[in-house]
Amino acid sequence: MSRLLAIVAVLSLVGCSTAQAPAPAPEVVTPEIPITSKSPEAIEFFKKGRDLADNIRFAEAAAAFGQALKADPDFALAIAYNGIVTPGPRGLSYLEQASTKASATPAPGSKAQPVSKAERLFIEASLAGRRGEFAKSEDLWKQTTEAAPNDWRALIGRGGQLSADEKYSEAIETLNRALAINDKSGPTYNTLAYAYLAQGDTAPAIEALKRYVALSPNEPNPHDSLGEALMASGDLPGAEAEFKQASTISPNFHIAQEGVAYTKFFRGDWAGGAEALTAARTAAMRPADRLQVDLVSGFALLGQGKTPDGLKQLNGLLKSPDASTVNQAFVPVYRAMVAIDGAKYADALKESDNAMALGTEGKLPIDASGDLRRLALTTRAAAEGLSGDAAGIDKTVETLQKEATARPDDPQLRSAVHFGLGMQAVAKKDMKAAAAHFEQCARNDSYCQLGAFTASRKANDRAGADAARARLARNYIRDPIYLYARSKVK
Repeated sequence: MSRLLAIVAVLSLVGCSTAQAPAPAPEVVTPEIPITSKSPEAIEFFKKGRDLADNIRFAEAAAAFGQALKADPDFALAIAYNGIVTPGPRGLSYLEQASTKASATPAPGSKAQPVSKAERLFIEASLAGRRGEFAKSEDLWKQTTEAAPNDWRALIGRGGQLSADEKYSEAIETLNRALAINDKSGPTYNTLAYAYLAQGDTAPAIEALKRYVALSPNEPNPHDSLGEALMASGDLPGAEAEFKQASTISPNFHIAQEGVAYTKFFRGDWAGGAEALTAARTAAMRPADRLQVDLVSGFALLGQGKTPDGLKQLNGLLKSPDASTVNQAFVPVYRAMVAIDGAKYADALKESDNAMALGTEGKLPIDASGDLRRLALTTRAAAEGLSGDAAGIDKTVETLQKEATARPDDPQLRSAVHFGLGMQAVAKKDMKAAAAHFEQCARNDSYCQLGAFTASRKANDRAGADAARARLARNYIRDPIYLYARSKVK
């Protein structure tokens, strides 16, 4: 463990009637983020877990962080990393615990050491991002990189948050700074590739991921990420080969089998995709991972037109032992989507209201409740716009705009506002205005493009339907809502 100590100089003016205030402590700048723990053993387990987390082997990383915390229960950075690799409410809880630990002053006589500024900033930046406080997270990541300017992992964190905020040029610049520090950092190439993919720029993403594979050929994630980039570019056979390679390297790396499933689904091989999902579920090590496979399976059934089977699968999440309260809260949104597809708008409104109630009663984590309200309002807007309920959609758009005003740094919420405004125009039969708003939806907002396609087709607007279909078809995306949306616009 390496740390720098700040020296506080207290100056006084002799002979003056008042004393000068103490000079502020100089800023503590460390080359890298220190690792503060009272246990050398805990630090070794932490480093092992961090390396696993860097390569997206989250279940194994969580086990290593658990060992670190057995050796030192007060190890704030290990608690934070455990939160980063743990999905859902439990992961958020770990990050909140880490924040409390990092802010606490060690008790007199305790062997615990005060956490460094850089560690504390890293923890707070991670927590803010998890809570959906994107502007706050972005600022905290900036402070983290200033406190530890040569820490490439801190730059990855900042680059990832900038990318999530759709500031892709800044993200790419930040990640290239990380590579200037350590050009052998595979995880930096991975994050850089996803910044390119978010813009639909597959060629540099593939190039970056080939570097990742060359650096870590025996890790599963480089092959899995390369598979996703190849899939986005339209090379489905090449993508499947990389996903299978990842699964061969680590049979428990279940998302690689999910990737195989997507390549098969996109080629119309529904049976082959279902077989791959069965393998993925068997390989999955954690309840949340199995739950995600079940979600993909449900939307795949819907995508191939097996609506009763798909609904049964999605409704099964309500009783699944693998599902958290957060997972279950989103089921009404999925049911609303299916009802809208069947033009059962009254049913869709009822389900949207159920989801909205769950998102406002204060029982869900802040990030989940915000996402749930956004999706509840999105599906309500779709039902009202497609059914021509002009008065209803006016109220929904007003609510969406209020949500966006309260969270101006949330790009997904901005996209939802454009979707709502588009559906408002649809209700008023102004398809030109609707198209202008739908075009401003986020690239990864697949449901917006599905809504644009459905509305255009209903209005016999062939040009609008073709434009929405083209936006969806630009890149294949590994996402269950995208899979469902793409299946509906053929």
